Amino acid sequence: MEDFFAPCPRGLEAVLADEVTALGATRVKTADGGVHFAGPFTLSYAVNLHSRIASRVLWRIGGAAYKTEEDIYKVARLLDWPGWFDVTRSIRVSVAAVRSPLRSLDFVTLRIKDAVCDAFRATSGERPNVDTQTPDVRIHAFLTAADFTRFTHILALDTQNLADLHRLTPPGATARLSLLLDHVPGMAGRAVADPYWGGAEDFARTWKEVDAAARALVQMFAA
Repeated sequence: MEDFFAPCPRGLEAVLADEVTALGATRVKTADGGVHFAGPFTLSYAVNLHSRIASRVLWRIGGAAYKTEEDIYKVARLLDWPGWFDVTRSIRVSVAAVRSPLRSLDFVTLRIKDAVCDAFRATSGERPNVDTQTPDVRIHAFLTAADFTRFTHILALDTQNLADLHRLTPPGATARLSLLLDHVPGMAGRAVADPYWGGAEDFARTWKEVDAAARALVQMFAA
């Protein structure tokens, strides 16, 4: 069973999810601009051939939490690049990110390229060439916010924010998502009152709800 991601135009994720499901995909999950799914390697060929929506199919070969560019290098270095293609094949590395804490995607691109080349040097003493125009092998890295793996819990103030968090959750996320008031007895499922257009009494209500949630969270984590 392999993991894949198929990019598509924004707004068509649900249609693409139906397509890949009909082709036999499992673990189908929509994301901003594409669909995650799993299946045998032959499924990637089927989606490439039959999908009207997907722009391409990416094979997901690895992923991990990170804090620095060096963390990304280490993850990439451990992958079996020489087992997937020959050193005579040219490569290109592309990096995209959503809310990544790293400052330079160009440096991340360089470190992934270094990791691939170092893996080949360790086995053959040679390294693949880089071709940014017509490479034989395209390597894509997608960085997301580390919050989904760095924290155990992520709390939203209202249902729309919670829905957005679920939509942005990357594969492999470990953080538990919930509403802030889910942790207050008798207030589960409620949004924190928005005092923006109100008066002093509305701000007092919001403060009371947030204070109750903070106290409940302290008790929960101290238990």
